[in-house]
Amino acid sequence: MAFLEIRDLTKVYGDKVVLDGLNLSAQDGEFISLLGPSGSGKTTALRLIAGFLQPDGGSIAVNGKDITNLPVHRRNIGMVFQSYALFPHMTVGQNIAFGLEQRRFIRKEITKAVDESLDMVRLKGFASRRPAELSGGQQQRVALARALVFKPQLLLLDESLSALDKKLRVQMQLELRQIQKEVGVTAVFVTHDHEEALTMSDRVAVMRDGRIVQLDTPSNVYRAPVDDFVAESLGEANFLHGVVRSKDGSGFVLDLGDGIILPVPTDRPVQVGDTLTVAIRPEDIELAPARSTGSNLVGRVRSIAFAGNTTLYVVEALHREIRVRRPNTAGVKNGVAVDEEVALAWDSSAALVLA
Repeated sequence: MAFLEIRDLTKVYGDKVVLDGLNLSAQDGEFISLLGPSGSGKTTALRLIAGFLQPDGGSIAVNGKDITNLPVHRRNIGMVFQSYALFPHMTVGQNIAFGLEQRRFIRKEITKAVDESLDMVRLKGFASRRPAELSGGQQQRVALARALVFKPQLLLLDESLSALDKKLRVQMQLELRQIQKEVGVTAVFVTHDHEEALTMSDRVAVMRDGRIVQLDTPSNVYRAPVDDFVAESLGEANFLHGVVRSKDGSGFVLDLGDGIILPVPTDRPVQVGDTLTVAIRPEDIELAPARSTGSNLVGRVRSIAFAGNTTLYVVEALHREIRVRRPNTAGVKNGVAVDEEVALAWDSSAALVLA
């Protein structure tokens, strides 16, 4: 039995269906990210789990107990908000203790729990400080300590890293995941940042229009997306369209037009004559001077953008722009210029077949 079980969850505002029969399950100790654009329903789902909203249909169960109609204070769920929602007039220690006081813990237990929580988030000695005296990362840790101090059965995080700058956000992704593993709490994390979802999650649920389009491991949603929406949600992708000209036991051959054919190894069932789309990640494409290879896929470089550890090339080929991202290795020059003709190539296994 799953630790968190959501069945046919529905939420409607007027004529707008925000959640449309959402189904989701999470195992004990699992970290699941809800990833999707604004309006996909991910934050609404989180608020329904927390009890801030009531569903128009469906059920929510945690550890085998139906909590669909329980009030917020009886759900034993910790939540970290995007804004952290720390009380500015209270000290760090008082902020963390607040939930325990509301649950009528005795003072000795509160003091012990607050000290343990501060140790857990690596803020020992910060109990007497005010939130305004802390950095963004420290405030985020306080909010996490406050959410975990009463040992909740479930932890909900609503875009809780989005207010941090990129360097600190990457650091906090790793710290937050480590703390979650140490505590062993089941977590549901809402984000619109695909790198966060891939870095932190055991599984990623990609959402669109109130439904989960794909729920799988980070590797599978990135390398085996079910459609172009999922492929783009998890990073850059080039989409190539063609017709299946032949097939055998190992895959099929896709005719891209202009005399370009693409062998695609796959076990997906296809028929000769089917029109299909494949996605190629920019980092999977190799570039070389057009005359130096036997590749029949040739294009012209339209722009080059240096991006630190990578360089992005936009190449016009197959009557479209194809994005190519190559690593910048110290002492090695890529040697490609704007307006130069180049050959594009990739391993056949890099072609992701989309539904």
